Amino acid sequence: MPVLLITGGVQRSPVGIQAATEWKAYRTGRMLMLDTDTGEVSRVLDYASPTGRIPPSEPSHVFKAGAWVDGRLLLCTQTEALWVDPESFEVTGTVSHPWLNDVHHVDVFDGGIHFANTGLDCLIVLEPDGALRRCDPAQDEDLWARFDKDIDYRTVPTTKPHKSHPNYVFRTKHGVWLNRSLDKDAVCMDDRSRVIDLTAPGVPHDGIVRPDGVWFTTTEGHLLQCDPDAAKVVRNIELGTLDPDAAPTRWCRGLHFQDDLAYVGFSRLRPTKARANLSWVKRSLGFKDTATHNSRVTAYDLKAGKLVGSWDMEEHGLNAVFSILPRRPLS
Repeated sequence: MPVLLITGGVQRSPVGIQAATEWKAYRTGRMLMLDTDTGEVSRVLDYASPTGRIPPSEPSHVFKAGAWVDGRLLLCTQTEALWVDPESFEVTGTVSHPWLNDVHHVDVFDGGIHFANTGLDCLIVLEPDGALRRCDPAQDEDLWARFDKDIDYRTVPTTKPHKSHPNYVFRTKHGVWLNRSLDKDAVCMDDRSRVIDLTAPGVPHDGIVRPDGVWFTTTEGHLLQCDPDAAKVVRNIELGTLDPDAAPTRWCRGLHFQDDLAYVGFSRLRPTKARANLSWVKRSLGFKDTATHNSRVTAYDLKAGKLVGSWDMEEHGLNAVFSILPRRPLS
């Protein structure tokens, strides 16, 4: 089993579904390193964005979903992209822009730093020096009818409610895509006629491109395997059926494949204005204390159809899991 890097956040007290409003819930972004053979977990990076790139009162500091780019780690907070040395885990550079708000994922394609810019419901692409290359709305709309180009949205605590809530950016031969969680789909930003319907229990996260298709999680614990050529789901795996005695597969987000295993992240339940996203709490969990199940990383053998490992992240202060990365870039 591999060594993994887990990104997320450390909540202010208390944790779980009774925690503070989510846009001020996290006191630091944290990355942990997990050795899945020994179970050893070590803290490798804590980070808080600087003044000027955060709201003036009770800002939330959290790592969302990152990526490996040319042998370097690229992470994101809600308002920045961070380059991180993979040996020392020191931050070697940052890139930001006034229109970044509630960023959920960052990656690089064709030299452009691509942000799933959730707070403004758009895709933003920056040059390495921070200059704006591209800003496209997630939905077919005039973005600036809702927002103001002159506002520094990094200092705005929240822009909710969102219309689309894009949370992941990925690329196939068809172009760059955005995962739009509230629309329950993924749209190709270079050919908007190409849309993958991700309707399933919960809302979709991730967008992991593999030779066998693009894979998504949903918050209710499903893995969706999709064919981007046909723009459709070809397999829907309900993780709860792979280990019926395990903790509930709820608030599922974060996905990595290695050694024929799927590594999946689960976070403590957290508050949200989109209460429909949590409607399954009463339906599915069957118990009152939804905060008793810690944030964790689990491993599933999809061929054998069973859970083969689980590691508690809460013991190491990580109350929310946003992404799972390999310790080294995959060849």
